[in-house]
Amino acid sequence: MNPMTALMYKKILTALEDCDFDDGFCDENFDCVIDFMDTEFFETEVNYGATKLVLFPIEYPDIVVKIPFPGRWFWNDDEELQLEDFCCAYDGEWGWDYCKAEALSFSKALERNLDFIFMRTTHIGNVHGHPIYIQPRITKTASQLSFSKKLTEEKIYSTKATCYELDVDCFNTLWIHDFIESYGLEFFRSFNDFLKDCNINDLHGSNIGYFNDKPVIFDYSGYWD
Repeated sequence: MNPMTALMYKKILTALEDCDFDDGFCDENFDCVIDFMDTEFFETEVNYGATKLVLFPIEYPDIVVKIPFPGRWFWNDDEELQLEDFCCAYDGEWGWDYCKAEALSFSKALERNLDFIFMRTTHIGNVHGHPIYIQPRITKTASQLSFSKKLTEEKIYSTKATCYELDVDCFNTLWIHDFIESYGLEFFRSFNDFLKDCNINDLHGSNIGYFNDKPVIFDYSGYWD
């Protein structure tokens, strides 16, 4: 690791050292992070989904920080709110860390020369025992692009027909069209085989996007309900 990268990791971890990740940390309760993180280092605006919180370092605008939620709240049989640990697929194992699932899938993508489709998720260390990850920041999501770019009816039909012929989910017509235009049909077939092999699901407009005008996936941990 070069000194600049090591310094970046240290700054990120230091900016989170006052946070408490054991206080019911989940998608409905992440004040324990945003109320105590260093707001001179991180933007106050955050993103989150069901499985992870995403922060934006001001000093490093080309990356995002991803922090996995350990579980989710649910109502038990006694009508009490309880935190349930996540259970997601790893490499033949199960665990709660959805960011780790991404990192493992990226390692598999490297082996099959598919890594350039996925934004790399990297574990940089722990804060109070909780794992912290980084990832390159995308240009825009597929959902954001859909407001400014539209496909013709002919291209929509053609893309959906291709997905039907390959027996794959047409999870985002615009993105899939751009993927095939960028990388070719046979590569699209191999890509979908990889998604099935790695149990990567839950692909939608807010989990896929573009980096340097090329289609990529940035949230590929899947989701197990």
